[in-house]
Amino acid sequence: MKKNLALLAAIVVLALGTAASFRGAAPPKGPAYKTVHVFTPGSVNDEKLLLSLLEEFNSTIARLGVPSVRYRLWKAVGSGGDKAELMYESTWPSREVYDRVHKEKEYVDLLKKYLPFLRQVLKGEVYTAWFGTEPNPPARGGKH
Repeated sequence: MKKNLALLAAIVVLALGTAASFRGAAPPKGPAYKTVHVFTPGSVNDEKLLLSLLEEFNSTIARLGVPSVRYRLWKAVGSGGDKAELMYESTWPSREVYDRVHKEKEYVDLLKKYLPFLRQVLKGEVYTAWFGTEPNPPARGGKH
């Protein structure tokens, strides 16, 4: 019984080890950071598969301790072309948090798994990254 408890404890520590590094960490340094990918998918299937894939990335990011960050897929309204333009974006607490997540083994492994598909679908994409600016940032603790 003690061996089973020790094994269970070891598994929990391994599973939560990465996420724990984000929880309780110092507040992120720097302004909010947004990434935007605009592209035209090759097919409706690409769009559906990308949406599924982004959910997998979102689950991974949440497990890594940043559940407030999500990739979102958007469709252009009234583009007038034959094919729909799509955009997927994410907003991060800071560039520091973005970099930390993108260096985590679980995220890197997921990216490697889907990189051939992403390169194919995002061929010709326009990628931009943005730093947030706030004229009057809210005070810490939620008070304005």
